[in-house]
Amino acid sequence: MTRPLPVRRASYSLLVLAALGFTAGCGGSDKLAPVTGKVTADGQALTAGTVTFRPDETKGNKNKAIPTGMIDSSGNYKLFTDGKEGAPLGWYKVGVSQQGMAGGMQTGGDVGLADPSKSLQKSGSGVNAKYQNPDTSGISIEVVASPGGDAYDIKVTK
Repeated sequence: MTRPLPVRRASYSLLVLAALGFTAGCGGSDKLAPVTGKVTADGQALTAGTVTFRPDETKGNKNKAIPTGMIDSSGNYKLFTDGKEGAPLGWYKVGVSQQGMAGGMQTGGDVGLADPSKSLQKSGSGVNAKYQNPDTSGISIEVVASPGGDAYDIKVTK
């Protein structure tokens, strides 16, 4: 026995809506673009710390994931989102922390976890505290599919 046509349509419609809702709930984080750059303070490479990209909803980025990356001894960083290399496309407010990655957070890849004892403050390369919070840093970066050579470089002051 087959179901009446209205019941089949309703079931199909619910299935389609559920699939669309699941896709929309993902926030687009399944499509990640590589993000690497260099962090400098007054022209000198920072030697430790973290970079945080917080989605900027005022510029249309409604993603829920917060890409982060470790700053290596040469000032370079690479972003990871939920353990995967890269960041979803869109605008971000950017923060630079003087400390190593907070406990339990993983970056993955070859950047590794920073030793919290190697903070920028302890090494004498401290940066202005306003840069630690993406909301107060004044740094805004758009992650795009084809960035320029230094599109993701971050310049801060001491």
